[in-house]
Amino acid sequence: AAALAGCAGPTRITYQNVTPDKPETISAMVTRPSGPGPSPAEVIMHGCGGLSPPLLRWARWFAVRGYIRMGVDSFGPRKVKGDCAPESPDDIPVTARLDDAFGALRWLQSQPDVRKDRVGIIGYSQGGVDAMSAVNGPSLERAARRGVKIPEPGFAAGVGVYPGGCRSLFPQLAVKPLLVVI
Repeated sequence: AAALAGCAGPTRITYQNVTPDKPETISAMVTRPSGPGPSPAEVIMHGCGGLSPPLLRWARWFAVRGYIRMGVDSFGPRKVKGDCAPESPDDIPVTARLDDAFGALRWLQSQPDVRKDRVGIIGYSQGGVDAMSAVNGPSLERAARRGVKIPEPGFAAGVGVYPGGCRSLFPQLAVKPLLVVI
């Protein structure tokens, strides 16, 4: 309890993702540190199980250390159950998750208490692939070809924690610092 003193509880917000021609309203949980800003920030992308209590605990951990943390809920607004079965009928396109991440980046950069050049992304499992893609040169080029407007200067760094299904990203070039934890 003492470690959590001084940080506010999470606040539910909504924002628009960056899907060209048909942006979707996405929800997220934002946890802010106490003290003056602007602060660095982290976007957290959940795995195939959805936004879970352990991910929200990580949000508090980061807030205590001075980070604004935004846990993106890609499934709730789309009425998708968390399902880790392959080829699940509830799967949403990888591009939708990436668009959610860049929408979160845009939202954070619009906040006066956020250091716009110090926004990172971390993802777990399926979300780890999103985090890797968000700092991957070819993925960024493909997004731009789809018409996605990536907020400058983009994510400062990415962390993929036990990313699943990312073989196609292995031979590609990360254009920002990337940590992959297996």
